Amino acid sequence: MLSIFLGFVFAGLLLILSGNATPSRVAVWILLLGTFSLMTALLCFHLTAHQVFKFWGIFFPKSRVRTIGGIAMNLGILSMFVILSRLLWDKKLHPEGAVVLGFGILLIGFALVTHITLLKDSPHYLQVDGARVGDDTGKGLTYPESKEHSDRIDKGEPAMSRRQKIRILAIPTAMGFCLLSFRWTQVNVVATILLLYITLEYVLANQENLELFRRQLERQERVFLHFGLVCKNGPLYLQVSNLGISNFLLTGIRVRTQDLAEFNYRVHQVIESGKTGEISLPRDACADHPLSVDLEITLEFVGLDARGKTEPKCFNVSMALDNIPNETTEGLNGLWGVRCPRCHLGGMLFMSMKNDLRTFAEALARKDLLLADLGNTCPDHRSEWLMGMDDVNGRRNP
Repeated sequence: MLSIFLGFVFAGLLLILSGNATPSRVAVWILLLGTFSLMTALLCFHLTAHQVFKFWGIFFPKSRVRTIGGIAMNLGILSMFVILSRLLWDKKLHPEGAVVLGFGILLIGFALVTHITLLKDSPHYLQVDGARVGDDTGKGLTYPESKEHSDRIDKGEPAMSRRQKIRILAIPTAMGFCLLSFRWTQVNVVATILLLYITLEYVLANQENLELFRRQLERQERVFLHFGLVCKNGPLYLQVSNLGISNFLLTGIRVRTQDLAEFNYRVHQVIESGKTGEISLPRDACADHPLSVDLEITLEFVGLDARGKTEPKCFNVSMALDNIPNETTEGLNGLWGVRCPRCHLGGMLFMSMKNDLRTFAEALARKDLLLADLGNTCPDHRSEWLMGMDDVNGRRNP
């Protein structure tokens, strides 16, 4: 919105100063104060965004293209003030012209000094067209092209969008009309329209930058965790690693056994970014399973933005004497007993765990298939999902 207002005020100044009538000194000062205020606010908000980037350590690119763009932007702002100063001087408004030129030079100097101060010795300041900033050898960290960019090149799609082509044509045309308007006043309307279009493009570009900034903040606030189950000479521990940038609070642990018994435990432990925390897991979930038991574990957490829970993860706990856990492995490898739905024969019928079942949902779906086969083949009890000698030998020699 600031850019739109600035475009209107600047167009109004051009219209007044390029006309043949003597402009009102009061109107000129009001428009000049509006231009000064809006330009100062625009640059200050731009610098504030860089302060936020530095505080959060958000990726900030530096490239030759961006350097050229920064120089062009500063020259463009300076040319605006030079044009205003020259027009005011031609209208015999000498004090106003001097004030405009001096203000423009001071504003650009302030912006440059503040910008350099913000980016000095910042870890998020990265060179994106080769090596990291400060790498004199030029053999630093490189940034590979994205998959989307590679796919676009492979498909032969144009690198520039239609909107970018319009920008390339419209901006030089607008600058040409602005220069012509000083000699032929008939093109003032066209020049004003094109200036407003350039202002609109600037607003749209700022919106794209703000959207990128919002997505980066959302990504920083998201929780990325990895957990595993380990056994330390009997006691079970959950090792929870925080792979994200923000800390999170672990609030609950939900455990299901292969016989669908559920155990819910309340915890209150903060896992800091880049660190791993250990949480003791009670052994009551392993009770009444003398050989081994399969567990499905889900963690509940609270992040900066919202609550959430992890996808269920399965582990097999092999038991030693006196129902003491001995070893843990990821995946399912327990003894899932079944009974024939027709004759209710059981005891020595177990489901085969071949083909690497990973979740309880897969195991329960296979168990339903096995029960259907046992009912259809009763009393022979045949099924490809019934544990046989090959499965037994596989369990002895993993």
